[in-house]
Amino acid sequence: MSENHTKILLLSAYEAKSHKCWRKFLEENFTRYKFTSVVLPPRFFSWRIHGNPLIFSEYETEKLTENYDLIIATSMCDVATIKGFFPNLAGIPVIVYFHENQFTYPETERVKSYQDAQIKSINSAVVAEKLLFNSFYNMQTFLEEGEKLLKKMPDFNKIKIFEKLAAKSEVLPVPIYPLGFDRKTAKKIPVILWNHRWEYDKAPERFFHAMDKIRNKGYLFKLNVVGQQFRRQPECFDKYKNIFRDEILHWGYIKDIDKYHEILRNSDFVVSTSLHEFQGLAVLEAVSAGAVPVVPDRMAYREIFQNIYKYASHKNEPEKDINALAENLAIFIEKYNKGEYIPTPDISGFYVSNLTSRYEKIFAQIIAR
Repeated sequence: MSENHTKILLLSAYEAKSHKCWRKFLEENFTRYKFTSVVLPPRFFSWRIHGNPLIFSEYETEKLTENYDLIIATSMCDVATIKGFFPNLAGIPVIVYFHENQFTYPETERVKSYQDAQIKSINSAVVAEKLLFNSFYNMQTFLEEGEKLLKKMPDFNKIKIFEKLAAKSEVLPVPIYPLGFDRKTAKKIPVILWNHRWEYDKAPERFFHAMDKIRNKGYLFKLNVVGQQFRRQPECFDKYKNIFRDEILHWGYIKDIDKYHEILRNSDFVVSTSLHEFQGLAVLEAVSAGAVPVVPDRMAYREIFQNIYKYASHKNEPEKDINALAENLAIFIEKYNKGEYIPTPDISGFYVSNLTSRYEKIFAQIIAR
C-alpha cells in the first residue's frame, strides 16, 4: 500500500495540553499518512477514563467504522473495549502511547476508580502491538506497579503477561520545538519561572514556601508564575499573589503563545516542585528557551538532567523538600549575582528534528506487519 493511502486512526480520550501538542506533532510531521483524529476534551477525568468507548460509539460512529491501517491511541483510551464495540477495528494493529500511567498519582488524590483505570490500561497494553512511553520512569512504573497489582488479585494471580508487555515497550518522548535564546544581556535581578498546571500534584505551595525562605535571606528576584488554570486550584495561589506582589512580573495563564514563549526566554531559572511528572514538557520547553532548570531528583527528571540541576528529593517530607530547593536555588542566584555563567543542559535529544525519524521507523514497522 502506498504511503499516501495509509490511513491512521488517532484516538485521544482525554486531550490535555501535552497530549494535544503530541497529536499536532504527528499530524504536522507525517503528512504522508492520512490521520483521522477522534479526541475528547480534558475534563471529568474519571468519566472519560471509563466512558470513552461509550462516547465514541455514540458520537463518533462514522469515523470509527471506516477502515484503517494503524490505530494510535493514548493510554487513556480503553482500546480493548473500543475494539469490541467496532468489529472492523479488531484486526488493525495498535500503538498505545503512554503520556502517563495510573499507578503513581499522589495518595491524597487517589480514588477508588483508579484501580479500574489501571486494569483498563493493562488490557489496552495487552491488545497493542507496541507500547510507547514518554520516559523511562513512565515505562518502569507501569510495568513494575502493574505486575504488583495483578499479584494482589485474590486468585488467578499468577498471570505472566508483563514479560510480553516489556518486550514490546519502548521509550519515545513527546518532541518539542526549540524556542532559541540569547543570554548575552544579563538582567540585574534574576527572573524565576514556575510554569506548571495549577493543581495539587505540581505542589505549588512548596515553590512559594521556598521563595519565601530565599527572600527572607535577602536575595532579590522577580517571578513569572504562569500555567494552565482550572475551576478549582490550590488556595496558596491567592495567598502568595499578594505576598509576592512586588516580585511578580507575570501571573496566570497566558493565552497568547508568542507572549508565553517570550516570558520563557526572559526567565533565568525554571523551577519544578512536582510530585507527579512523567516527562516535564513545561520545564523542557523553558530550558529550550534558555532557562536553567532547578528540579527535584525524582520521577523523569532523574533521567533527563545532570545532578547540578537537581535538588535532593523529599517527596513525602515537604519541609525538607522546600529547604533543599531553597538551598540549591540560592546557590544559583549567588552565581548569577557574581556574573558567573550557568550553562543550560543539552536537551537536543528531545527536539522534533531528532525524534521524527524514530517515530517514522516504528510506524512503518507496525504497519508492515
